Amino acid sequence: MRGIPQMGAGAVYPIAESEVLVSPRIILKHWPRCFGLDVGWKRTAAIWLARDPDTGVTYAYHEYYRAGEEGMTPSVHAAAIMRPGKWIPGVIDPAARGRSQIDGRQLFQMYTDSGAQHHHRE
Repeated sequence: MRGIPQMGAGAVYPIAESEVLVSPRIILKHWPRCFGLDVGWKRTAAIWLARDPDTGVTYAYHEYYRAGEEGMTPSVHAAAIMRPGKWIPGVIDPAARGRSQIDGRQLFQMYTDSGAQHHHRE
């Protein structure tokens, strides 16, 4: 309600937010970046990472999540996913969340056709 993250019951990782949260950082242009994408017919999420080459620390610096909204097609998601930078490589699991490989590949192809450039793992 107030935009304040909180860890509720059933958290995937029992780690306090204070252990992973850092003050805002400037992500320099030369830092390597990537994103991970979990697509679905009803929910789509992505997380962007940047690695400081001097320290080796990787920062999660941007996220995208949309669920159950009318008109949210792969092309709409792809446009949002490309906003942080079309040049940023990404990965996708075509069998994410228990879907079949064939169903996942169809989704993957829809995103690729919409201009999202990412790689999938088998």
